[in-house]
Amino acid sequence: MTDQVKTGVSMAELMSREWVEVVDGEIVEIDIMTAGFMHKVITDNAFRLLDPYAREHQLGRVFNDGLTYALHVDESGVQVARLADCSFIRRENLKRDFNLTEAYPGTPDLAIEVVSPTERTDRLMGKVSDYLHYGTEQVWALYPLLRELHVYFRDDNRPRIYKENDTLEPEALFPGLKIKIADFFVDEQ
Repeated sequence: MTDQVKTGVSMAELMSREWVEVVDGEIVEIDIMTAGFMHKVITDNAFRLLDPYAREHQLGRVFNDGLTYALHVDESGVQVARLADCSFIRRENLKRDFNLTEAYPGTPDLAIEVVSPTERTDRLMGKVSDYLHYGTEQVWALYPLLRELHVYFRDDNRPRIYKENDTLEPEALFPGLKIKIADFFVDEQ
């Protein structure tokens, strides 16, 4: 006889802990101490580059560091939840009828991850895979040490890599917006 292993986390359990994700029905703690100053600068820059444009053009909401997305919930509870460094949800995709004190029940249209120097590739790619699998249109991975942006698309398994001197035109998400990749990495003190 095989013991049944419970998988899934209750929403209450998920929300009672800070800086956690749920992977394969198990809570995984996020080590925020590895983020560092540059991590916060880059997440703030991403927010500052996207939020005013999204507001001006009434495209949706941009969220800075720390919104938890319950990507997959079933009868056993939360199976997959991810914590985005920065994210965007189109206005027409924003859910209105849910408990606002809980994780967002669904996916962002854009998830942005700032890759810390100690982050393992398998963990980063697990996040990217989860977001895309559950419906996120694009995932942007910002690499501070390389000063690069890697853009992953739901319908294309090949990332596009942008170097520091390139310009990103995220037409599908932010029509008309142009972002110099270097602007993600600027530290204005």
